[in-house]
Amino acid sequence: MSYNNGLNDVLASRKKKTPEVKVNGPATSEVQQQREVKNNPPEKRKYDHLIHYDPGISQTEQGDEENVQTSESIPRKRFRKRKSLLEAIKAPDAAPVCCTYFKRRGRVDMPLFLAIIVLTIFGLVMMSSASYAQSLFENRDSYDFIKQQIEGVLLGMALMLALSIVDYKMLITPFTQMGGHFKRLFCRNFGIKHKKVDESKLKGNGLNPAHILFVGAVIVMIYTCFFGQEVADAKRWVTFFGIRFQPSEFMKFFLIILMAYMLNRLYEQRKTWFPAFSRYAVVIIVCAALCMAQRHYSALVIVVVICYAMMISAEVSSKNIVIFTIFLAFVALVFVAFFSDKIAYIFTRFGGWFDPFGDTGDTTYQTSQSLITIGSGGFFGRGLGNSIMKYYYLPEAQNDFVFSIVCEELGIVGGATVVLLFVLFGYRGYKISKGAKDKFGSLLALGITVQLVLQAFFNIGVACNALPNTGISLPFFSYGRTAIVIQLAEVGVLLSISRNSDT
Repeated sequence: MSYNNGLNDVLASRKKKTPEVKVNGPATSEVQQQREVKNNPPEKRKYDHLIHYDPGISQTEQGDEENVQTSESIPRKRFRKRKSLLEAIKAPDAAPVCCTYFKRRGRVDMPLFLAIIVLTIFGLVMMSSASYAQSLFENRDSYDFIKQQIEGVLLGMALMLALSIVDYKMLITPFTQMGGHFKRLFCRNFGIKHKKVDESKLKGNGLNPAHILFVGAVIVMIYTCFFGQEVADAKRWVTFFGIRFQPSEFMKFFLIILMAYMLNRLYEQRKTWFPAFSRYAVVIIVCAALCMAQRHYSALVIVVVICYAMMISAEVSSKNIVIFTIFLAFVALVFVAFFSDKIAYIFTRFGGWFDPFGDTGDTTYQTSQSLITIGSGGFFGRGLGNSIMKYYYLPEAQNDFVFSIVCEELGIVGGATVVLLFVLFGYRGYKISKGAKDKFGSLLALGITVQLVLQAFFNIGVACNALPNTGISLPFFSYGRTAIVIQLAEVGVLLSISRNSDT
């Protein structure tokens, strides 16, 4: 009887046994453990300072409160990785340069192109008239200066048209990328197998034409400081292969290209001192020092103003600009204090600026004769070619004071026409800079426009005694083959930018 009862009990227990629940994941015991934790969560105070909380771990597995490691038991230390000087000044990788090389793009800015054509032709006519007497006296040929100027204009026009067709981004395209492109182009045209390159993976790092051009200009500037031709106690001229030119003209153009490249590459770091602003400061100081060594203070002012205008346009930190300006002012004061004997003529020029007729026999001769030349033209002038002051009354009539001859022969109307043409040039240059599709093109257009307009403003201001007398030429008007070639080349780059600009 007891045996049957025991057997019944076993059978009954088997019937009541529930089957195991299969779940996709942890075992049944772990699921129950998680439910217990969710239904009876641990005291919150034990988990306030835990770095990591896993709801699948029960309260008993956590152990006592005393054994729980919290963030309060670990001393808080700020681990700040210090960068070395090389890491701080190292620039980040440059973005890929998407250069189209010689492919057809949009049309050039026609108002700018027409303004340049008018300025160039007008300048040739007036330079020919202003240089007539000087050319006859020096070379026994009244048209020798204008012949040389026409040679420079033809070369400059050819260079301008070529640069207007070529993509301006070639100026900052690495030589390795450029060489690979032309190698693939050569292989494709002659049916040679070549390795395909994913241009999207290319980087903009490496040596490019902007580096080479600027370094070359600096080397020539240094050479001029020691071995240049001295004119009026200033070494600004150098002669290579029978061609006499001012290296500062090249340096200004190549400086604009390099500054536009650096400002574009370091745009994301524009608010920092390292690596961005320190590089700009070094470039400005090098160029300013070379201009000071050559006693070319007008070029010094133009270089600094160009760089400041480009930095402000690139949204560089105003705090860094102010600090750097104070530093430059301090250096200028130190230079004046210790080398006042070498720049005494600067104070003489300022004295002549305030009193242009105070010493007409010596220090203010040029300024006084320029004012007389402008005043003698009246409203409509004496007539084209009828200038009297160009016959050795006005020094440098074909160069620094060609604007005075324009006013004498064509009157106020002719002078105002020149001013309006430069205003039109500046306006179109600003529109091209504002409508450029990329930061490099925008900054490059701005730099070229500022340089040419500022140089014209300085020359006209000196001729009218609105500024102290300093040696600076009038773009497209003053005599100088090298200068006119460089200026037209700059315009060619500006026209190239206008092809990709919304004007």
